[in-house]
Amino acid sequence: MDTKRLILLNLAVYAALKLAWMLLPEVPADFEAILAWIALPSDAVTLLTRPWTILTYSVVQVDFLHLLVNMLWLWWFGAILGNMRGGRAVGITYLIGALAGGAVYAIEGFFMAGNGGELTGASAATAAIVTAVTLNQPRYPVHLFLVGRVPLWLIAPVALLSFFTGDASTIAVHFAGIAVGVAVWYRWRHQYKAKTEQVRRMMQNTARRNAILEKARTSGFASLTDDERRQLFDMTPRHREAGASKT
Repeated sequence: MDTKRLILLNLAVYAALKLAWMLLPEVPADFEAILAWIALPSDAVTLLTRPWTILTYSVVQVDFLHLLVNMLWLWWFGAILGNMRGGRAVGITYLIGALAGGAVYAIEGFFMAGNGGELTGASAATAAIVTAVTLNQPRYPVHLFLVGRVPLWLIAPVALLSFFTGDASTIAVHFAGIAVGVAVWYRWRHQYKAKTEQVRRMMQNTARRNAILEKARTSGFASLTDDERRQLFDMTPRHREAGASKT
């Protein structure tokens, strides 16, 4: 799921909840009853009867300001991530961030015997995206109105500071999202290094093969040493495919 679909989903849930608030006969009792089925409960026993809430809470915002801040950061940083790694990376990072934040909240509720509260909001998921994108591309140029082009690392602290609001329990949930962002970035970095090393080896093999072929062309195949002949044979695509089919 890409950035646009995630934002539309959050907006749709917000609109549905506002409509329910206006139409339900018994407010706020009926509204709270509906919210209880999609918000993440702090009570572990209740969570066991509603396991889906460990994900659904991340698309539920009741307060408009909460929705606005989360969607602005998601739209901004999610678009950058989508351009860098595709919409699938946005959805996966959002999902893992939400799961981590929900898990932390559930663990807190288990050890503290719950506080009767509920967790809602995309903050943990959005914090994961903000952190991962900033660590991956800190110098990414961003155009600000009346300011001009500034690097992403100057904007990210503002976004991250917005997650350090609320009580200690909420801040811990946001920290979980940030930790996921760090972990995702570390995985991307490892993948990049592995791919870079693979390309480097391919280039070295190509250069070595070309040098051997040039020697054979100018001096004849008989001029090649046994080691050069073996290397040339090993680097022949048909030989590599045959070797791979035997594994």
